[in-house]
Amino acid sequence: PGLAFTSSERRAYMNDTLASGVLGYCNTAQQPSEGLELWYRQITEPQTTPPDELYDRAGRRILGSTSARRPRPLPGKDLVLTLDYGTQQAAEQILDRCWATRSPKGANVIVLSPRDGAILAMASRPNYNPNLMNQHVPGRQRIEPDAFVNRVASHPMEPGSTEKLLTIAGGQEYGVSTESREFNCYGCLMVGG
Repeated sequence: PGLAFTSSERRAYMNDTLASGVLGYCNTAQQPSEGLELWYRQITEPQTTPPDELYDRAGRRILGSTSARRPRPLPGKDLVLTLDYGTQQAAEQILDRCWATRSPKGANVIVLSPRDGAILAMASRPNYNPNLMNQHVPGRQRIEPDAFVNRVASHPMEPGSTEKLLTIAGGQEYGVSTESREFNCYGCLMVGG
């Protein structure tokens, strides 16, 4: 007597901050709030079907025919990512060292598969622990809004020296250039005007 029990669901992120900017999080009402959680919510959210109803021969619902059963939940679909756990972990460790030693306003890393361009790791700083989003922790600093942003996907960046690597790789692949050939590049690559 005097005790009441309620059941509730809570999303658990097993690797704390790992890939938090990519995955996003769910709020206290289990509603997706950021990242892939939000972007793919219509695919991954469970659906509910109405209780069984009876219909006549003409296909009309018979009023008051709803069975006493509750709506049935249907699971959402799976979303499979190309992120590689080991690569993501290594990329984030390097990013953390850069963040600690250089103190930049923001930092990003993305690792692609050379075979098919699949994203093996993607991270940005600042970041956050999605497990702590719905918990009141005394003395915890407020998380800045910039921490929720996946900077790799949302902030455009000039390609810079990345273009040199792609040009050299393309030249090697098609036999246009060799390791000993020199190139003089005059002018510059214009991006966005």
